[in-house]
Amino acid sequence: MVKQIFSVLCAGTLFAVAAHAQPENIQVKQSWESQVEFYATNTGIFALDTTKDNVGTGFIVPRGSKTGYLYGSGLWFGTKKNVKDSMGVIVPSPLVFFTYNPLSLTSWATPGEGYVMENPDKPLARPNLYTSADYDHMTGLYNRPIVPPVGTGNWPLWLSYGKFPVPMSPGIFVPLNIDRAMSAGYSAPAFMPGVDEQFMARYHDADLTQYKGISTSQARMNGYPIGLQIEQNIYAWRQGRYQHVVVLQYEIVNMSHDTLFDCVVAEASDPDMGKEDNDHVRYYAERPDLRSAMAWTDPEPGSDFRPLAMVLLEAPVTNEYGVVDNSLRKSYRNDGRIGSFPHWTFEENPTTSAVRYDFMRSGMLTDDLGAADLRALLASTMFTMLPGDTAHFAVAFAVLDGTFGKTRKSEDPPVVSKAGSDQLEHMAATVIDDYYGNTFLNIIASSINDDNANARVSVGVMPNPARGSVTIHYAIAERSDVSLQIVNSLGQGVLARPLGNRVAGTYDEHVDVASLPAGAYMAVIRVGARMLNAKFSIVR
Repeated sequence: MVKQIFSVLCAGTLFAVAAHAQPENIQVKQSWESQVEFYATNTGIFALDTTKDNVGTGFIVPRGSKTGYLYGSGLWFGTKKNVKDSMGVIVPSPLVFFTYNPLSLTSWATPGEGYVMENPDKPLARPNLYTSADYDHMTGLYNRPIVPPVGTGNWPLWLSYGKFPVPMSPGIFVPLNIDRAMSAGYSAPAFMPGVDEQFMARYHDADLTQYKGISTSQARMNGYPIGLQIEQNIYAWRQGRYQHVVVLQYEIVNMSHDTLFDCVVAEASDPDMGKEDNDHVRYYAERPDLRSAMAWTDPEPGSDFRPLAMVLLEAPVTNEYGVVDNSLRKSYRNDGRIGSFPHWTFEENPTTSAVRYDFMRSGMLTDDLGAADLRALLASTMFTMLPGDTAHFAVAFAVLDGTFGKTRKSEDPPVVSKAGSDQLEHMAATVIDDYYGNTFLNIIASSINDDNANARVSVGVMPNPARGSVTIHYAIAERSDVSLQIVNSLGQGVLARPLGNRVAGTYDEHVDVASLPAGAYMAVIRVGARMLNAKFSIVR
């Protein structure tokens, strides 16, 4: 399905935006490593290629198939802020900042640092969209053959000594254009283990000229900017159980001097499969603990669309006073719930901050209401942010196998297939467990199937990253001769171990890696004539 991008802005506003947009800083990149084909931007728009006037659905699965599931997606952040009205009376003003407007297909975000003064001696890095494929994972240096733009000489996320990247803590952003590896306190670049493709960007809400659809004077009168500095990471995979999954992770900092009350954060998305007016969306009420929703489409001739799952992995956790408390982050794994899941048609698109804010905090957990061209919000519960507080938010999009729902007929509820429910629940539970379990354990990332459907092998490494030892978990489907080899980043074998002739089953092989230097490695399992591998890293 293709939509024509249009604008609801007046000509004067369009002129102002063109004059201040600084298009040389806006970057759009396509995924190349992952099995999901999507676009990322450094203004927070996900799945949509904003460089084209006529664009098709993004989040294409499998890659190259032109079978798309999302038209676009992005972050919404809502809060209330005390401002003076036209009579000078202080009133709470509902504000919503977004990185994706499903109506105008625009973002209010500005790439880079919005609340840090630039030091002429140590200039800030350019507001780039960084992708892990462009950087050496050992040194963090740009490894493309062309000369990189100023400020992109290093991967921007780094580790302090004794730390390693995990999904809940992907690394420290180092904004200065300096050699991070030589900086005091930093030991190595931070690339997420187990992830094949990572995009990273930082953006903010400080530039009111980016607020399409509202004048800068009106935005300022309403109480904008809120004062948000946002860091976004996107994780994707080329194979294995996560090959049709993409995780979006946000770190939102309140850079203002104001306490932000009644905050809500959400992922706004436009599920779109085939014809634009026959899609379905619903909250998955059967398992509230899995914090999931689904989108699917009515059958179409010649198409093979599968269900699209949306999972809320993390949202802000508060203390007894309702204030964000990041010491409680891990409690969200078991106790967190979706605050609201409203969905609406094109004709019902919210066009003001007040209406958007009401959508976000509505508490609606909406079931399927029939086929339509739909948008949806996966929203948190409410929280308060003090000046300097950080809010964490993460969602997963995943295309599942099989079917999920059938069209509602008359007054009958939609029929949910058990196979679809089982797949959703398994996927959601797995990605939630891995997100909080300190690694995306893609244990079948290197599984191989030959012409014999039963001849399947798989391998995974835990922990990843490792320090003293690793456990290499592998499975074989038939009796075979098995051997293990560990190879370093230069392709040199640093350990070889015959494992003997083994019957079908799963096995764990424990390996001492305490004597190996920090770096990237590969565990290679040979099963008969077949060979597969799993990447892992060692940190010191």
